[in-house]
Amino acid sequence: MSQSGQVALIAVVDSNPVFRGEVAQALVSLYRVHQYADTRAALQGLLAEPPAVLLVDEQADARGGFQFIADLKRQPALADTPAIITTKRDPLAIEGPLRQCGADCCLSKPFRRSALIKTITSQVNKHVEARWEHLPERDKATLKGTVSVFNNISDFIAAGEPVPFASVKEACAPLIDAIAKGAPLSMRSFHA
Repeated sequence: MSQSGQVALIAVVDSNPVFRGEVAQALVSLYRVHQYADTRAALQGLLAEPPAVLLVDEQADARGGFQFIADLKRQPALADTPAIITTKRDPLAIEGPLRQCGADCCLSKPFRRSALIKTITSQVNKHVEARWEHLPERDKATLKGTVSVFNNISDFIAAGEPVPFASVKEACAPLIDAIAKGAPLSMRSFHA
């Protein structure tokens, strides 16, 4: 997540202004979005405010998205930023370059809004959750348990099924236990 706010910043690098606009529109209700038409402008913007996730078209400019991501991974401030390549090709056809450049995954164009959001959210969450490994065991268990339950709540709602209270209660048990014992989780745990 960006240092400047609670809402994660997503950077979109694509030379096609229509595509950039459509992606930004699809994401703006959930994330802050910065759009870049070329890798030169993107590099300046990304160094000024590193994003939570980077979405780069494989043909972002003459250098290409793969090379751009490889270059970014050598920048200390951006090395850990999850990167997603967008492509018109079959994902299997770009498996080698994807792995070599350090991208985390790819989205094949055209893609649905739901696939875009799921992929970006997955990368944001994976990046945040990786930082939880350094937390005390109780804090880590609480965070992982509640995230697991809450990630599934939307599935229950979408299916018109009741949310299983027992699962929510169980996931929150370490938090409730900590509060009952007068040893609340540190706020740092939730923002790590």
